[in-house]
Amino acid sequence: MLELYRMEEISWERGDLSLYGQIYIPARKESAFPAVIIGHGFTGTYRDNAYYARLLAARGIAGCVFDFCGGSHRTKSDGDTREMSVLTQVEDMKALLECMQSLSYIDRDNIFLMGESQGGFVAALAAAERKEEIKGLIMLYPAFCIPDHGRRDYRSPENIPEEFTRWGVLLGSKYFTDLWDMDVYGKISEYQGDVLIFHGMLDSLVDLSYSEEAADAYVSAELVVYRSGGHGFSGSHRVRTGEKIIDFIHRSLERAERSIV
Repeated sequence: MLELYRMEEISWERGDLSLYGQIYIPARKESAFPAVIIGHGFTGTYRDNAYYARLLAARGIAGCVFDFCGGSHRTKSDGDTREMSVLTQVEDMKALLECMQSLSYIDRDNIFLMGESQGGFVAALAAAERKEEIKGLIMLYPAFCIPDHGRRDYRSPENIPEEFTRWGVLLGSKYFTDLWDMDVYGKISEYQGDVLIFHGMLDSLVDLSYSEEAADAYVSAELVVYRSGGHGFSGSHRVRTGEKIIDFIHRSLERAERSIV
């Protein structure tokens, strides 16, 4: 049976923390492949988006999934959930970007960032900080609501407990204080490249309005809305999302080739 891709485990450092990931690499004989770095959501792991990484690799695009430091109790990366925030995860993703850029089989000029839920928020901020290095940005139901939820629940940074629990996960105060004064849409709009956003109208965790406002903030953004979609895609929604992601990447690569000619 012809193998379409292979998987390699990778590790890299962010300060004194070690991170774990997996890269799905196309089996085609090419010098370097475009790549997508995929961040999981709150309490998630690298396994959550392996479907997309495998699909990408089968279509000639390397897909990398990984665990954020302190991202959950099941993480293979170092770190404590009490020391985790969206901004620490941005640093994790930027460190992975540098690792990917150093790999001989990765086309460093064609690296995309992707994330779901909190990982989508992370990808947006990382793209804004590394705007010249990111070919495109893909987000699934990005959790731009996190700062609003913190301000709604605590009213003031001084009211945030040193430790508290959300969805069964013990967090530290930095989870909200790191984002307290952030102008979310002003910050993410610093990324000027192409953006693809997916959101479900039935999402009970992140209201569709957050993605609508994000799409308006970007210079070039497409928002795909699923009428029956919730927070997390499966079945036909996941299949359709995968195909649209591949089409988005191919169109971005084709535009780059035409501009070189």
